[in-house]
Amino acid sequence: MLECEPTDDGVSLLSQTFDQMVAEAKNIVIPNSDQATSSNFQSQPLNIEDPQQCQKLYKRNRRKAIREIRGTQSERCSISPPVVEEHFSQIWQESSSDGQFFQCEHPERDEVLGTLLSVSEVSSAFKTCENTAPGPGRITYNHWRSLDPRALLLTKQLEANRTWEHSLQAFHEVHGSSAPKLVHET
Repeated sequence: MLECEPTDDGVSLLSQTFDQMVAEAKNIVIPNSDQATSSNFQSQPLNIEDPQQCQKLYKRNRRKAIREIRGTQSERCSISPPVVEEHFSQIWQESSSDGQFFQCEHPERDEVLGTLLSVSEVSSAFKTCENTAPGPGRITYNHWRSLDPRALLLTKQLEANRTWEHSLQAFHEVHGSSAPKLVHET
């Protein structure tokens, strides 16, 4: 897929492949996910006297473990999602400034985004990703790490997204936040 030109059929095939990958991951990670409801996924109360339980939760979700151990709930953000969405839509919209204003001083430099992602790069970034809240597919980084420890599938998927970025607008509109993204936490 990566060697050919982006076409509508190719984008459709990539979208179907991604859908299948997420569906299979979901079936492995969350058995009977079609019949499950959100009430089935209520977390068990943490027994802070049990070090194994604390360590297991800390490994999966450090922030939640700290909240549970401290016995406090953090304050939720009071800003409504539409306000946040509007703010970032305005910030990230296409700029009207002149793109020729800033000229490149080193035209002989290699194009950074032109090189392929290596499995080791993605794998090392993947290992340091924080286990944030799951997307619509209810699959977290921890789930992806258990399914693809060497990050082979993720590397190919990210490379396809990056290579075909200009052709994948419809793909991202359909999948939105379901598409895996590496967010390196420092």
